[in-house]
Amino acid sequence: MDDTLHTMDAPEAPEAVGMSRDKLEEMFTRRLRSAVSARAGSGIESEWEEDQDQYDGIDELNPSQSGSQSKASPNMGARARRGGARSRVFLNITKPKILSATARVSEMALPTDDRPWEFDCTPVPEIDAAIESGSQEEVTLGDGTRVPAEVAAKALKDKARKKAERAQDYVDDWFVEGRVYAQIRRAIRDAARIGTGIIKGPVPVVRTDRRWSVGPDGVTQLSVVERLAPTSTCVSCWDLFPDPSVTDDLQAGAYLFEREYATSRTLREFAKTPGYDADTLVEILREGPLKISQYDERQERRTRPLESEDYEVYHYWGDLDPEDLINSGLSVRGVLEPAQEGDPEALETRRMQLERLATLTSVSIVATMINGRLVRVAPNPLETGAFPFDVVRWEAVEGRLWGSSATRSVRTPQRMLNASARAMMENVGMAKGPQVVAMRELIEPADQTDAINGRKLWWFKPNADVKDVRAAFAVFNIEPIQPYLRDIINFSLEMADQLSNLPMLLQGMQGQAAQTVGGMAMLEANATSPLKAHAKLLDDDLFTPHLTRYYDWLMQDPEVPEDAKGDLRVQPRAASVLVYRDFLANFLPQLLPFVKDPAFKLDPEKYVAELLRNNRFSPERVQLSPEQVQAMQEQAANAQPPEDPRITSANISATVKAKTMEAEIADRTQERQFKAEQADLNRQVQVYVTEMQKEIQAMEFAGQREMSFDQLKAMLAAKSMDIKTKRELFAAERQFAVNEGEGRGL
Repeated sequence: MDDTLHTMDAPEAPEAVGMSRDKLEEMFTRRLRSAVSARAGSGIESEWEEDQDQYDGIDELNPSQSGSQSKASPNMGARARRGGARSRVFLNITKPKILSATARVSEMALPTDDRPWEFDCTPVPEIDAAIESGSQEEVTLGDGTRVPAEVAAKALKDKARKKAERAQDYVDDWFVEGRVYAQIRRAIRDAARIGTGIIKGPVPVVRTDRRWSVGPDGVTQLSVVERLAPTSTCVSCWDLFPDPSVTDDLQAGAYLFEREYATSRTLREFAKTPGYDADTLVEILREGPLKISQYDERQERRTRPLESEDYEVYHYWGDLDPEDLINSGLSVRGVLEPAQEGDPEALETRRMQLERLATLTSVSIVATMINGRLVRVAPNPLETGAFPFDVVRWEAVEGRLWGSSATRSVRTPQRMLNASARAMMENVGMAKGPQVVAMRELIEPADQTDAINGRKLWWFKPNADVKDVRAAFAVFNIEPIQPYLRDIINFSLEMADQLSNLPMLLQGMQGQAAQTVGGMAMLEANATSPLKAHAKLLDDDLFTPHLTRYYDWLMQDPEVPEDAKGDLRVQPRAASVLVYRDFLANFLPQLLPFVKDPAFKLDPEKYVAELLRNNRFSPERVQLSPEQVQAMQEQAANAQPPEDPRITSANISATVKAKTMEAEIADRTQERQFKAEQADLNRQVQVYVTEMQKEIQAMEFAGQREMSFDQLKAMLAAKSMDIKTKRELFAAERQFAVNEGEGRGL
């Protein structure tokens, strides 16, 4: 988009053109002063300062050490001196709570594995009705083909869905390039800290793509391509001055001003950029930066000091009457083209442009002023004329653009805690030693010093009225009241949890929480429920309007192909989907029986992906790649067709019967063999017993008495036991062989 500002070669005299341009600059200056004064008079800047002081641990007894100037800073030193040796303890419970809250909201609304928004097809009732009814009425397509209405409707629906996916990819790439989510997290921190965060975008930036390639000759070449792309940035609320008539909708105002600070190097870069008036920039560089702001004389401590070499730059976003634009003598490429003197056709073109612009109500422009001089006028990069700014509020305030911070909700408990902690420290200091009261004319220290120390000698000088030293010298102890002050400290901490809706559980402190998994899940859900309201506010205040402008940019960008453009709508998901991840992580496992049941028509693949995603695990890490899925499908297609189940069943039955018969035959054979072996063992035993009996009788007849009868009986018993053991061992080996299919028993 070529937006060039220069003086128009109009028929008017140069003096008249200059006066018209001066009047336009005066109008911008007048509006800027009005916006600055209105914001200062609203009291919001005092709230920002107080919130920032509390977040940083700054109060009347602890002034800032950074050299910044607060409204209360001139009195801080005097008040601290009047306090004497008072405690200056500042137990900052605000900062940890703010950091915990912003971290939790960012985690819920801006996950790393999912986007908090999506593009969806705008519903068309006729198409949906044709799909639901299954209409077979034929319709004629653009090429003359006639197809059933249901088929045509499904094709249109599928085409629109693919366009939405392509559009998401483009916007997602822009977000990644510009690190937009990091800017949104900064805005959330600003909102929690001082109540308001500002996101600016989409705004055009020049992206440089560098690609290395190897030519046919083997030489490596670097190609550099510059392109225009949108991005978003976080802007400090101190640098935004809206129209004084704005209440709670920034887009309802007629204009707004954005402030930034630029060095001389930045101004020289401006001069190289199309659209900036190089001659005016040269004059500004020669005169140097202004030392005192001509728009904001209060020198607020949160603004950058103008004693440096920075230039104060203001960008005007808003509408301008066509008459004011015409009378200014300025030409804006794309809106009002310059005319060449002596060229009747060009003069006629200019006259027609003037007549066309005169019928318009306003022209949306962007103007830049440095040192009170106009250096650029360009059309709004968004054809809709919307302001590229969104206000992120921690807590919305009725009828006010600026929000209320989480810091302010802890303000009273923080002051209670500081007061009670300081009182405790002071009480400890006073109670650590006694208070001594003495009559100086009657009590005199031997070392001539009033210091209290051990083994010290005192001289007592009694008189007629005081004869007892205890009447002239007394010691008093200050009573410690730390238990009472500790109760106030605990009460302050409890109130901080309740008033801020940010319990200590969010900071990792369990306290009296239940030890069970269910109890902890319930406590965490209750603790984070207030933060879900903040995530919903992000949907309403940020994602919906911000992504809508990105959609407008996508539709008007000629570099975006047509297959990514369509009738789409933005669907924010921060509160509707992402916030309930913890709930879904516990709920989804209960759906597993229904997923297995084909009657419910649930997709197992999508179910597993959603289950992993809600447990903060990316499904892409374990899912098969498209190439692997295709290879598996091809392998399944090339595989042999499965055998008829009836044939398979018959073959299995025949195999089982054959193996059963073989086992029965083997069992009978083994049984016969076992019986034969048992009979053979029995015969051997009988033969052995018969032989022994014969030997006994022979010994008796022969008169041999060397071996007793009991010894013979023992010998026979041992032999019988040995035979029995062999028999049992063989039986065990046979049983093992039958069970295992191998061994000596077979």
